[in-house]
Amino acid sequence: MARHARRAARLGRRLAARFGLPGVGLLRARPVPGAGIATLWPFANALAALCALAGTWPARSASRDEAVERLEHAVAALDAYRRGPGAYCSVVLPPLGPGGDLYFDDNAWVGLALLHEHDLTGAVASLERAAAIFELLARGWSDEEGWAHPGGIRWAEPAWSTGRTACSNAPAAALALRLYLLGGATRHLEWGRRLYGWVRRSLLTPAQLYADQIAPDGRVDGRIYSYNQGAMIGAGVLLARASGRHRHLEEAASTARACLARLRAVRALDQQGPAFNAILARNLLLLDAARPVPEAADLVRRYAARLWRRQLAGNLAASLNGAAAPIALNALLAGSAPTP
Repeated sequence: MARHARRAARLGRRLAARFGLPGVGLLRARPVPGAGIATLWPFANALAALCALAGTWPARSASRDEAVERLEHAVAALDAYRRGPGAYCSVVLPPLGPGGDLYFDDNAWVGLALLHEHDLTGAVASLERAAAIFELLARGWSDEEGWAHPGGIRWAEPAWSTGRTACSNAPAAALALRLYLLGGATRHLEWGRRLYGWVRRSLLTPAQLYADQIAPDGRVDGRIYSYNQGAMIGAGVLLARASGRHRHLEEAASTARACLARLRAVRALDQQGPAFNAILARNLLLLDAARPVPEAADLVRRYAARLWRRQLAGNLAASLNGAAAPIALNALLAGSAPTP
């Protein structure tokens, strides 16, 4: 565990030095002078990594204080993407950038990171911002009765976006359930059930893995992405905790076993990208803490070691997603509590 803590800290310092924009808390898309500001998706993944890093260290330690300060600067920097309460655009707004479309999945990941930051620091503002994000996600629920499998949250806000994706609905379910477990509002539990149930009815395959999305005419994009599996595993764990129904843990475990069978050769994860795999990893460990899953922790350890070697070789240094993932993985292996 100490080795992983040292690695996470080292990579965290490298991320701050190479990607950080001094004084503003924002991060570059690439670690070169003059590179543009990162879009919201990799910034959300960096936030998740900084949360995991802060959770590695004991409370009231110098290392914890340093990590929390870095995290709080990044959370404050979210305002550069903020269009309104609970609404974050894909690209920073003027004067720093042109702004961009609003993606529901990006906002869900931000909301989950804010709740993790709230867990670590007690920041009421982060809890409130996460709750406001969920209200945005709920407004993204489709009311088109003529579409196949009515309901579901679309990928993005503009009218061109008609696909309802696992990556929008599964983390939204996790966010609703996290809010319920923190605040006890029945409405959040109801939404968590609705979102989780919609994904299972609409996108679950016979292999117990989740397809990517469904079109209005019922065509299913059957691509299997690791982060979609992770998000539904995490949502199942949270729904079991919130509802007291053990079957949701079994559903999560079934998908975890299918993932492990598919990805047993760790090189198979390379086809997915480190950001997707970091989300899978933290949710596998979340499930493993609630219901032991043979081989889950071993897969995370082997993948973390693979990314560490690639990071040292410079193969991950060109992207913020690539730099953030090994921080999160090593922090989790060092004892940081897994979250969705």
